[in-house]
Amino acid sequence: MPEKAEYAYLTIEKPGALCTLQDLGRPGYARFGISPAGAADKYALLWANRLLGNAPSASALEITLGNFSATFEQSAQVAVTGAAVNVRINGEKIAGWASFFVEAGTCIDISIPPEGVYSYLAVRHGFCEAERLGSRSITLREGLGPNAGEPYASGALLRYNASQKKVRTRKVHWQCIPNFNEELTLRLLLAHQGEDLSAGDLDALFCHAFAIDPNSNKMGVRLNGPTFQIAQSKTSLVSQGTTIGDVQLPADGQAIVLLAEHQTIGGYPRLGSVSQLDTYQLAQRRPGQTVRFRQASLEELQSELQKFRKFFF
Repeated sequence: MPEKAEYAYLTIEKPGALCTLQDLGRPGYARFGISPAGAADKYALLWANRLLGNAPSASALEITLGNFSATFEQSAQVAVTGAAVNVRINGEKIAGWASFFVEAGTCIDISIPPEGVYSYLAVRHGFCEAERLGSRSITLREGLGPNAGEPYASGALLRYNASQKKVRTRKVHWQCIPNFNEELTLRLLLAHQGEDLSAGDLDALFCHAFAIDPNSNKMGVRLNGPTFQIAQSKTSLVSQGTTIGDVQLPADGQAIVLLAEHQTIGGYPRLGSVSQLDTYQLAQRRPGQTVRFRQASLEELQSELQKFRKFFF
C-alpha cells in the first residue's frame, strides 16, 4: 500500500548567503521575456531527485555557499547533493551526494563548502509549494515563483510530504561526483560569427585559460583572458534569441557564457554555444578558477545530451 500523504513543514533557521526553491525551470516562455531559469546545476538537482525516486522535475532547495540550517517538523526522506558540503544531522556528520532518513524534529546543518557554490536539499516527492507558469523555481531577477519571488529568510516554512517509511541510504558512485576544484574544459560549438574570428583569435580561444570574473552570477559567467574582435559590421546586430551556454562577446572583447537565468534576447555577437551539460559544472566554479575551451561538433554534443536525458528521464 502506498504511504498516506501527511503534510509537514521544514523551518529554515539559517538560510546562508542565498536560499531559493528550484526545479528544472520554466522553458517555453521566452517569447514573453521570461527566462527558463531553474537550478544552476541541474545535474546535481537531478541526482538528488533520482536518489529519492522523485520525478526529475521535483523541486529542491538551492543553497548558495552553505551556512544553512533547518528543522524537519516530521520524519522525511532527504537527499543532499552539489557543492562539497559537510552535512550534519543533529550534529552528526554524514556524507553528501546521498539520501537518508530523518526523524521528526531533526536539525540539518550544511556548512560552507570547501569547493563549489550550490548545494541541493531535496525531500521525497519535492516541496509542496505552488507552481507559477508550470514551475516552482524562484527567479529573483523577475520576482517570479513561490515566496513572492524572493529568497528565503530565517523562519521561512516550506511544506513537504512527511514519510514514516525508513529506507536504506543511497549514494551516488564516486565516479559520478564532479570535482569542482579541477580546471573545467568547456566544449564549444562555434557559431557563424565565431567562425569569422581570425586564425590568431581562434588559436587564443582554444589554447589559453580564462579566469572567472567576480562579477558573475546565475545569469552568466564573465571570463577574463584573451580579448576577441568581431568584424565591425557585426558589432551592431539585431537582437536575437539566446539560450543557455551561448558565448557572447560584448564591446570589451571579454567572453560571457550564459547560464540558467540568462536573458531571452541579446544584441552582442555570439562566438558559439557551450555544451548545456558543461554549463552546470561552470555554475559551480568560483571567481579566480580557470576554464578552457575545446572545439566540439554538433554530433558530439547531441550524443552526450541524449545519453544524459536517457539516464535521468
